Amino acid sequence: MSSLQEAHATLSSTMLPKSRWERLRRFFSLQPFGDEMLTPGVQMWLYAAWILVMAMALLEGCAWGWFGSGVASGWPGVVIGIALGGLAFLIIWALDASLMTSNLTGHGGGKKISLIVVRLALTGFSVWLTAPYLAQFVFRADIEADLRRDQNLAIDQARQAIAARTEAKLNDLHKTIQADREGLILEVSGRGRSKRYGDGLTSNAIRERILALEAEAQKLESAGQNELAAFNQAVAQGQFDLVKVRWGVDIPSDSPVERAARLPKKTP
Repeated sequence: MSSLQEAHATLSSTMLPKSRWERLRRFFSLQPFGDEMLTPGVQMWLYAAWILVMAMALLEGCAWGWFGSGVASGWPGVVIGIALGGLAFLIIWALDASLMTSNLTGHGGGKKISLIVVRLALTGFSVWLTAPYLAQFVFRADIEADLRRDQNLAIDQARQAIAARTEAKLNDLHKTIQADREGLILEVSGRGRSKRYGDGLTSNAIRERILALEAEAQKLESAGQNELAAFNQAVAQGQFDLVKVRWGVDIPSDSPVERAARLPKKTP
């Protein structure tokens, strides 16, 4: 073996990572060959490149993480957002790190062009998919305020409608009860249908009907209170689908689709 081949073999062996952690350190430090041939000028260039790559990977990761968090609500959305954001960060880091550290000699130029094409395509797709969600993040306070206002309006109107239905039925019963009471007074005074003074079969029947109507009114009032309590509980638990099915009230939910629909109102 010639001295040149021995030197190449020695250099290659020193450039190989000794452990898995060493490979990870080199991957995230943009030094695939370690500290070999790392001059102060190259070290400064790598530091600047590392800042750019880290910034781009973080931006893409946050954008995709925000997009993923909107797929589901609660903890599932958080898990999906973290997973998707972390995956996007690693993909962007790997592509940009390969662009920064790829070899331009020989066939390296063609490889770098391929990486650039892939990177541009990924950037275009990422902007197309995540830009609306980033806009939602920027105008989040305005969108949430607008959404909460519409939700509160729909909830208040539904409560008023439930109370109004119960109140209308109670008013009808109270009118009937009042009419029967007046009829009872006329009956026992001898001015009723029977023309008999004092209690009799007719007056007793009127009293029984009044008691039955009063009991029905109490049940109706209790049922109205229970219905309103069930509505409030469904709203507090965010069961807007149940509210729509049971009461026919369409309360806008806090979803990516709903936020996107409100976005044009806030953008110039």
